[in-house]
Amino acid sequence: MKKRTAAVFLVLCVLFCGVTAGMSETEDDILEESFHSALNGPGSVEGLSASFSVSGYNIPTFSDGDFKYRMSDDGETAVLVSYSGTDADVVFPDTVNGLPVTGIDTAMCLCDPTLESIRIPGSVQTIGIRAFAQCTSLKTVVIDEGVTKLDKCCFGGCTELEKIRLPESLEIVDECAFASCDRLQEITFGSGLKSIGNMAFLKCSMLSRVILPGGDDVLIGQNAFGECADDFRIVY
Repeated sequence: MKKRTAAVFLVLCVLFCGVTAGMSETEDDILEESFHSALNGPGSVEGLSASFSVSGYNIPTFSDGDFKYRMSDDGETAVLVSYSGTDADVVFPDTVNGLPVTGIDTAMCLCDPTLESIRIPGSVQTIGIRAFAQCTSLKTVVIDEGVTKLDKCCFGGCTELEKIRLPESLEIVDECAFASCDRLQEITFGSGLKSIGNMAFLKCSMLSRVILPGGDDVLIGQNAFGECADDFRIVY
């Protein structure tokens, strides 16, 4: 059942785009295009041992243990590209070769079946598109103070995810970031949160309580909490 749920995750949000209540055809087209972009954006799992492909350019990578990196655009920081280890519990590094690690790239651990818990350091600013999508054994996520954005689909389809600790610094939760996280029951955001994207928690069937200290100033996108628990509520 878990495998089946994970397998259909990639089409769930697209299907729901077509039935979102109150949306015009133009809005629906924009939403579906945005979701396709999240799933099929630059970067891939294959070929990362040699380079990382972004918009037709091959960017050199370098390794340090089980981690592979690329340089940031300004050449002053590093970005995590892939993890080749098999540990169940992983603490991602905050520096490499004296450089701060400021990003986690697209699809870095996509569909990794071994991860059970991860910790993201505060040096990271953005957790990228599909970074941990469909990691179906992932149960616990700790994100340290400093991270400001969770990109599209970054934890989507993590069907065993039960516990997640988010920092006060988090500002943006993008589209489908936690879609189809079946076991997630409660989530608490910091007061710095500004927006929750379309379908961010779609099909989180056990999610019953979301705490938003920032109050109703937080922008909440279309169907952000669609098909959550029957007793779902937001606490401001």
